[in-house]
Amino acid sequence: MSAPPGRSYSVRPIGYVRTAHSELERTPIQSLRNPLEEARLEVSPEYAQALDGLEEFDYAYLITLLDRVPKHLPEQPGRLVQVPFMLQETGESVGVFASRFPVRPNRLGLSLVRVLAIRGRVVDFAGVDMLDWTPVLDLKPWEQHLDVPGWPSAELAAIRGGWYQRTGASSRAGFLAGRRSLERAGMLEPTPEESTDMELSARNQLKGVIRGVKTGQVMAEITVDVEAGSVVAAITDSSRERLNLQDGDQVTVFVKSTEVMIGK
Repeated sequence: MSAPPGRSYSVRPIGYVRTAHSELERTPIQSLRNPLEEARLEVSPEYAQALDGLEEFDYAYLITLLDRVPKHLPEQPGRLVQVPFMLQETGESVGVFASRFPVRPNRLGLSLVRVLAIRGRVVDFAGVDMLDWTPVLDLKPWEQHLDVPGWPSAELAAIRGGWYQRTGASSRAGFLAGRRSLERAGMLEPTPEESTDMELSARNQLKGVIRGVKTGQVMAEITVDVEAGSVVAAITDSSRERLNLQDGDQVTVFVKSTEVMIGK
């Protein structure tokens, strides 16, 4: 089926979100998995009046343009089937219409956020899964009677959720984008594989004991006492769980020129 002749469409941002995220692979990928982090939407002056009444809603949808995805990328052969972020450990691929992966024909994103305050033409919100300066194309209120299927008598657990439920991905908390799916999709340059038995010098590995573990929705902060003092490493909370890091554990701290890693 082809589009009617002579018809074209154009959109322009109503504003931009300001967040603390600038790296694709370190950005949370689901707003509801990162519900406490706060950010703001700065609406263009000509659209400020359209915010009237939004303060009565607790939640809203942000429809965004995923502008960091190269415009030509979704049009390349094979790009309509991708490995979603939540499946990058297994490598299972699905069609982009069956996922929320950013490489998609029109590069549109959808984020459900909690409205905290309206200040003039600024919307303060919580629930961040967007890069700084992401363009926002539209803003729509969320309302449970309209947006929860079958409300209020719906058996929510019976609603099918495809591979999110089949793999258990939807029940895992705390997700960062990571590099694997982004590299497969062509959005990041592949990094050389690092061998686990690579030669290490005494200067870049430090043995110590964990003296503090602070956990968050996405990241964990690990404090390790080593001979020379204390070292603090920021790792994903999923890595902390996988290694079962706890106070008193003996670990090895691996120091690279750009990062600090934990081994056990």
